Amino acid sequence: TTAAAEPHVPATTITAASIRVAAASTRRRKGVVIKDPKEESTAITHVDTKSKDKGKGIMVEEPKPMKKKQHVKMDKEYARKLHEELNKDIDWDIEKEENRAIQSINETAAQKAANRRKLNEEVEDLKQHLEIVPDKDDDVYTEATPLARKVPVVDYEIMHFNNKPHYKIIRADV
Repeated sequence: TTAAAEPHVPATTITAASIRVAAASTRRRKGVVIKDPKEESTAITHVDTKSKDKGKGIMVEEPKPMKKKQHVKMDKEYARKLHEELNKDIDWDIEKEENRAIQSINETAAQKAANRRKLNEEVEDLKQHLEIVPDKDDDVYTEATPLARKVPVVDYEIMHFNNKPHYKIIRADV
């Protein structure tokens, strides 16, 4: 009676075909990917990966002080270099002085006279270029007075023109 109550189900075997599902790869690919923004609906934010250091700092060696032998060796080398430079400069200076001495010995009296003449001409030229600025009161402003000529100065005033000091010299007419 119970068998009559159960519906009769034919005994058939059901076989399912194996379906391959492509799982999304978790690894990101490197390179340039061009996507159309209209097709892409969500904004992708890249998360910076944290370093896997976990408190293990990079070991940095502190500089060790030099040992006495190394220090003495470096000092000797440095002193030797300085000594060579000093000798090079001294040799150059001695050579210059010797050249001057040889030139002055080989100079004739005519050459010495020509040199003195050139110096005197330069002095005269410089005296001519002495700046003299006339004033309304017919007093004379000079920036420098030649040392070869003494003028009986009675009084002077310091005047400033264009942030340059000028001396107003009041002298006695002799």
